Parts: sequence; structure tokens; C-alpha cells
Amino acid sequence: MNPVNLLVWVHILCMVSVIGALLSMQLCIGPDDRNLASPSRKIARLCNILLAVGFVSIIAYYILSGGHTRGPHYNGVVGVKFVFFLAAGALIGISKTTDKGDGLRWIALGLMLLASLFGTTLN
Repeated sequence: MNPVNLLVWVHILCMVSVIGALLSMQLCIGPDDRNLASPSRKIARLCNILLAVGFVSIIAYYILSGGHTRGPHYNGVVGVKFVFFLAAGALIGISKTTDKGDGLRWIALGLMLLASLFGTTLN
């Protein structure tokens, strides 16, 4: 396997882990417990670390593989995914400090899933 392609798998693993962490928090922990500061901060910290690692790995892949030469569709999809992941990271960070954390985490999860669907259009 090409070492540059390993970066894509690191990105995919991190994004799947973020989606799994958000889903497990929303579905497995009761509403009274998940809106407390401690569990919300722990999950948000984990998700933000995974988002950062996934973001750095895919930016490195984009640069090393010459992504800027792949045409408008590829660059447009990468740009949209970047905006969605940035918004999801912000919503996850905000969700730990407000009473409406549940809604913000669901929106972040939706953005992550939507970005994943956009990623399926890439080769």
C-alpha cells in the first residue's frame, strides 16, 4: 500500500469514530446524564481530537497527491466537506456549554453524515 493512501484510511477511521462517538452519546446515555458538563466535555474533547487528526491527515493527502490538479468537481467536494467538518467541530464545541447541547450534537452528526455522502462521489 502506498504510504500516501494510508492517510485516507486514517481520515476515514477518524471520521467513523467521530460519528460513532456522537451516536453512542446520543443513543446510549440518558438525556439527563449526557447534558451534564463532565460527560459532554469528555465526548466533545474526544470528537474534536479525532476531527483534528482526520483533518490533518486528509489535508496532507490532498497536498501530497496533488489534489489541486484534479479538477473542479474534486476541489468543490473537498471544499464542501471542509465547511461541513468545520461547522460540525464548532457545534460539538458549543454543545458542551449550552442547555441545547442535544440539538447541536444531532446537527453536527447530520453534517458529518452529509459530508460522508459527499465523499462517496470522489474516486
